[in-house]
Amino acid sequence: MTFLSCSRLASLACLTLSIAAASHCTAQSSQTGDLQQRIHDQLAMLRGHPPASNHELGYQWALLGMAYTEADEFTNAENAYNRALEVLSKDPADDSLYAETLDQFGCLYRMYERRAEASNFYRRALALRQKRNDPIEIARSESRLAEIALDSHRFKEALKETNEAYAVMVRMNDPAKAELISTLIERSYAQCGLRHHKECLSDAQEALAVSRSSFGTDSQPTGAALVALGSAQLKDGEAEQAEISMQEGLRILREQLTPGDPRITFVMMQYRDCLRAIHRNDEAREIATQLSAINRQSARACPGCTVSAWGLRSPVH
Repeated sequence: MTFLSCSRLASLACLTLSIAAASHCTAQSSQTGDLQQRIHDQLAMLRGHPPASNHELGYQWALLGMAYTEADEFTNAENAYNRALEVLSKDPADDSLYAETLDQFGCLYRMYERRAEASNFYRRALALRQKRNDPIEIARSESRLAEIALDSHRFKEALKETNEAYAVMVRMNDPAKAELISTLIERSYAQCGLRHHKECLSDAQEALAVSRSSFGTDSQPTGAALVALGSAQLKDGEAEQAEISMQEGLRILREQLTPGDPRITFVMMQYRDCLRAIHRNDEAREIATQLSAINRQSARACPGCTVSAWGLRSPVH
């Protein structure tokens, strides 16, 4: 039993909403209601009829942590992941699920720019996978660690890690396409950071093609790939085309994520910068005002948290 890898897909580059307010609110309300019902049902099961095995119990606590992450409930997610790791540690043979849970926990901290904690969890997961000597799992861990390198603008290191991870994923036909897409998006950002604009654009285009074929046109991976594509287009001097990509990406992500999700905030930041680049200053100021309001609310909800500036893995269903 395993959960799909937490793919930092849905948090990467520039854009803004282009969907009618009424239909947007309806979709968001439905999504939030479904998510809260899922959390309620999961908690009721864990409290009333907890699974007998440590494996299943840890797995269910990790799923709850993922749901809380989607709901932008940092403290509850943190507590759920701690419970999952506590239970799974009682079964040393179950290191595969333990490593996945470490990754999920790292994803949570990445979303709130707690890079030291995120790196620690990612490295612990990598160490377990190296003991298992599983090339695909090791490649996925290396790809996650590239996020941390990107945070520090260590673009050469990030490019090296993503090149190696991508080569293994392609050679071994990694079935987790979300991981491949995430790696391509990360490599795109690394290429842009090194001013390799054509390569940056090519990786983003490939990520978008794989996202659409594997997950559909309105999926989180497609939204994230569109954001990365918009960022690449902006770097390559295609500002107007970048806005189109970013708008569509943000529309998709806003339908899939809660309003206060740090990934939405990051996308809005990128879209604001895109608008400034094409001299749409009034609209850019409006986005900046919205961001200020979101940041004030987020500070009250999570006093020690800040918004991530790079792509993250988010649960892909």
